[in-house]
Amino acid sequence: MANLLRISNMNTQYPQSQFAASLASRIQNIRWYSAYEQQGKPLVTNLLEMFGSGFGISDFTVRWLSLDELSAVIDEMNLAESPLWGHLSPIPERIRQAAEAVGQQDEFVFIFNDFMEIVFHAAYDGAYRAFGSCGEKTLNYAVGSALYVSALAVGWAKFAEAGQLGDNPFLPLVAVFESGYWPIGLYKNQFYVQ
Repeated sequence: MANLLRISNMNTQYPQSQFAASLASRIQNIRWYSAYEQQGKPLVTNLLEMFGSGFGISDFTVRWLSLDELSAVIDEMNLAESPLWGHLSPIPERIRQAAEAVGQQDEFVFIFNDFMEIVFHAAYDGAYRAFGSCGEKTLNYAVGSALYVSALAVGWAKFAEAGQLGDNPFLPLVAVFESGYWPIGLYKNQFYVQ
């Protein structure tokens, strides 16, 4: 609870800080990997298309995976070969630079360390319930996805006021997670979802 209080009291010198605190609260309330039916397919597909278009990538289809397919796809995937990776890999450094530009390195460290610890516990519990039978690699990948998206989404929201980041491209992925689904990744022109 003290960490949530710290998030809600982030330096509010900039208007984006209130949005970042609200987004952090939304992420803390996610019921990770809780969707058992695929009735949200059209919404999730639209959200993933929004996410891809934010990086200029639209040449993909959304592929829904069953639990039986999940481990094999995770074993095969190499996200370094994803067309998204070239866009995603420099983002943590861009966020760090934006934090430095506004003199808020401590907030950067808090988001990428302490806040991630909060997210980890809930994401791990949800991933274990949903994917524990799929093996350790799948479980770790699920938790890693939650942490990566959460850190980038909140970090981007917090430091966008430095004027270097623009619109937050991670909000569609946060909405997918909020819907209980897992946006696994874009690989070989397919955006995998479970």
